[in-house]
Amino acid sequence: MKISVIGCGPAGATAAQYLARAGHRVTLFEEHSRAGEPVQCTGVLTGEFRDLVEEHPDFITNIIRKVRVHFPGGRSILIRLKRPEIIVNRRLLDEYLAELALQEGVELRVGCKVVDVGKGGKDILVRSQGKEERIEQDVLIGADGAGSIVAKRSGLWQGREFLHGVQARVEMDIEADCYHVYLGFCSEFFAWAVPEEEGIARVGLATRKKGYQEFERFCKVLKVKKVMEQQGGPIPVYKSGMRRCRGRVFLVGDAACQIKNTTGGGIIPSLVCGRALARAVDEGRSYENEWRRSIGTDLWLHYVLNRMLDRFSRKDFVLLGMMLDSSGVRKVLRKESRERPLWLLVKLVLRKP
Repeated sequence: MKISVIGCGPAGATAAQYLARAGHRVTLFEEHSRAGEPVQCTGVLTGEFRDLVEEHPDFITNIIRKVRVHFPGGRSILIRLKRPEIIVNRRLLDEYLAELALQEGVELRVGCKVVDVGKGGKDILVRSQGKEERIEQDVLIGADGAGSIVAKRSGLWQGREFLHGVQARVEMDIEADCYHVYLGFCSEFFAWAVPEEEGIARVGLATRKKGYQEFERFCKVLKVKKVMEQQGGPIPVYKSGMRRCRGRVFLVGDAACQIKNTTGGGIIPSLVCGRALARAVDEGRSYENEWRRSIGTDLWLHYVLNRMLDRFSRKDFVLLGMMLDSSGVRKVLRKESRERPLWLLVKLVLRKP
């Protein structure tokens, strides 16, 4: 089959890689001049990433061995991770994944913006260097991010919600192997400080409204010395009832809102769902069944946990900090991955019934 994949992020590159490996003719379209631009990602990846992608030193900027969770009122707990997490350079990661796709025979066209989708996804209109070209395909995959043009033009843009992420690379005093999470600092989500190296961090927060004032306040709390680069962008909110395919058109990754709502993380879901989509298209299986079997329960639990935390008051976060501040709970948090919230919840309930 002739397959067009729109967007050269983790979801698109992974789907393209595995579809080409299965023998399909795959073209990968990227709007920007190179993969990984613009940067809108914190780049924290759990140990499960190593099970999906072979680590490459070029895109790894730091190794995280500790997490400190801060609560209102000054309480914080330190969690030492059994399986270290990694911080990646998102641009270099995307370039690496694109290279894996190219090695399987994928054609990559950069600087190509999809401006329209034909009826039923039978063709796309691509603009490049001021010229427009209409391209036909048997299958169209939208991996074109939170503002997916494929979703909008294919009748798959329904009832979407977004958080507004504000992030910057800054100079500040921070340990190189410990990232910080601030619960209850801003409404609807949390704030973070993630070290790239000693003295350099990615700090940010996300809210339903544009949170620039809260971000400035957060920088003052952290005693940021210098803002080096502004980053951030919309974070789609996962909903289980959304349609992610119609006929020959499929959505994956941020375009499909396949996001962990508790953290806003989308790289690992994109890698998992990209593989699931490739299997479904190649073998004629149900895409919905494939990705839900792989990661659907986990994304739903992240959705439920986020809805619960949305209702927390400042006092609730204080009480949560008191409940979690015990050696037994810290032991559970150390061992269990946040990629698998079900087992984490079960063990926490057994510790704190």
